[in-house]
Amino acid sequence: MDSVIKPDLWLDRLRSSLVAVDEARDSGDREAVHTLRVATRRIDAWLQLAGIRVFRDDLRRLRHAAGKVRDIDVARTREKLPPQVATWLDDEYPAAREELVRAIRDESTGALLEALRLLPPLLESDARLRLERIVRRVFRAGEHLEKADGDIGSLHRLRRRVKLLRYAREWLGERPRSLVRLQTALGELNDTAVLLKLLELYPHPDAATHEFETRCHETIAAQQFSAVHVWSECERDLREESKRWIST
Repeated sequence: MDSVIKPDLWLDRLRSSLVAVDEARDSGDREAVHTLRVATRRIDAWLQLAGIRVFRDDLRRLRHAAGKVRDIDVARTREKLPPQVATWLDDEYPAAREELVRAIRDESTGALLEALRLLPPLLESDARLRLERIVRRVFRAGEHLEKADGDIGSLHRLRRRVKLLRYAREWLGERPRSLVRLQTALGELNDTAVLLKLLELYPHPDAATHEFETRCHETIAAQQFSAVHVWSECERDLREESKRWIST
């Protein structure tokens, strides 16, 4: 009998995280912001498995607003962050959080939650058919990475597609350990890249911030090398596993 994949768990987590972020004070909502972002991505993966295009822009809007808060949160926990940069990030945080709260309180978010409650059933057989496209997109991103010699943009593209594939497979009850490992390596690189972008916006650079930025560039170079290596290992496993999903 064909089983039904229900999005209820992550819909509940999305609602709970939205309430938690809205009601939190100051910086007490870091975990809720993380859950909000993960929930939007997991629900987006469900929608792609269901072949549903609507709602994805609204989910992306929420994720983008939460991303600004998350970026500052992650940067503020960086070891050896210059104190003047930490102070600047503290000053930037309230505006980013306010933008997220506005997005949460927007009428479109309430309408989105109501609409997501009415999603049609997703049969596992239909989801597995659509998984093939997601897998192929990961391989194309990997091929682009090789042609681009492991540049940051290609790694970010691969990171997004790997994350989607991981969540899609988890909706199907699988535990793709190699994808989790790869996502971790790519995520660490992304955190450093985000920090570097924030440093570019810092309005009062000095010798200490330049030195810290140099160390970040050294770190991201090592992370690029590591991520490409992890991809080469995971790709072999993924191609073997994907024989179950990709038609010849």
